[in-house]
Amino acid sequence: MVRIANIVTDEKFIDNLIELNDNICHSAENYYVLVYIKNKPVLKLIKQSHRILFVEKTAFVSFLENNHIDAVFLHNLLSLPLDVTPQIPKSLLVFWMAWGIDIYNEFVLNIPLYHHDTQKLVRNFKNKLIEKIKKITFYSKKRRVLYRNAISRVDYFSGVLPQEYGLMSKLTFFHAKQFYYSYNSLDDLKDTESNFILSKGMDVMLGNSAAPTNNHLDMFELVNSFADKNDIKYYAVLSYGASQNYINKIVSAGRKLWGGRFIPLLQFMNRYDFFKLYDDCGFCLYLLERQQAIGNIEFALKHGKKVFISDNCLTYHYFKSIGCDIYSIQKDLSKESLKVPLSEESQKKNYNIITSLYTINTETEKINQLVNICLLYTSPSPRDGATS
Repeated sequence: MVRIANIVTDEKFIDNLIELNDNICHSAENYYVLVYIKNKPVLKLIKQSHRILFVEKTAFVSFLENNHIDAVFLHNLLSLPLDVTPQIPKSLLVFWMAWGIDIYNEFVLNIPLYHHDTQKLVRNFKNKLIEKIKKITFYSKKRRVLYRNAISRVDYFSGVLPQEYGLMSKLTFFHAKQFYYSYNSLDDLKDTESNFILSKGMDVMLGNSAAPTNNHLDMFELVNSFADKNDIKYYAVLSYGASQNYINKIVSAGRKLWGGRFIPLLQFMNRYDFFKLYDDCGFCLYLLERQQAIGNIEFALKHGKKVFISDNCLTYHYFKSIGCDIYSIQKDLSKESLKVPLSEESQKKNYNIITSLYTINTETEKINQLVNICLLYTSPSPRDGATS
């Protein structure tokens, strides 16, 4: 049986990962490892804490050897200190499940992320902090070398979107093969039999988190230029993803524009309560320039929302490529488009596309393919002939 070390961080969907593997991954023994540098962390988001093995950074390679691990799954490249990844023995396969923050940065895929007003705000915050953080490794020249060395050690890569492999392949230090991986809850995979329900909401959901890459200030102004002065509510998820100073600025801007009709979601909500908010929403806007919020967008499309995305973003082109009816913020957003919900025909079309993407069968097949790759690599003859 293949032994897999899943390297994780304290994120809310790791519980889903554990539950799904327990139910569909029967040909591998999965370890869930949180690697720390100095002080052992206290878990805040992972509920199945008894399943997590805490390993100090300097003991990680020994952990792999002592437990006869065959493959390392990096759930986010930054789940493991970058200087440790190249130390993983060549006899082990390294799989990287990229999330976004680990590739869309100045060291890997350096693309413009911010629109005008957000750029000014972010730059202002950075200028205030820059002297304090100059010595931090993340901002040093060494960080670029660390990224490159870690990425060079990766054998297999999966982006959130398949097209991200093409972007990574342009990098001279990237040599990984492509595989396909997705994060889904067992409940979602079992939900493919639920009935289609027509969405009739008229409220608006703006962005997916407090991360500045949502370009909140620019999006607010754009939406407000088209909005009627009526009883429409505007929701913004601001419970995670940014500093409190940034969140306060966004809350202030939203209330200035819409008063009590602006509803900032400032506290972490469980999955059920969060998605329940979508019942009253008919429109979801994402002024993102990089892959982000895929789970939120898929949920919105599945539940009949009219989704607008920046057409500069890979995400927009991905959903177009699989046949979804989605809209460009730059070309399609208008006063009229925010008055008319998605048609019933388009709602049903999007529902059928999204529900067919992820099923128990599709996810089981993905896992089995990964296990088979590991089995082939760990069998005597391929390993004897493996090159470093």
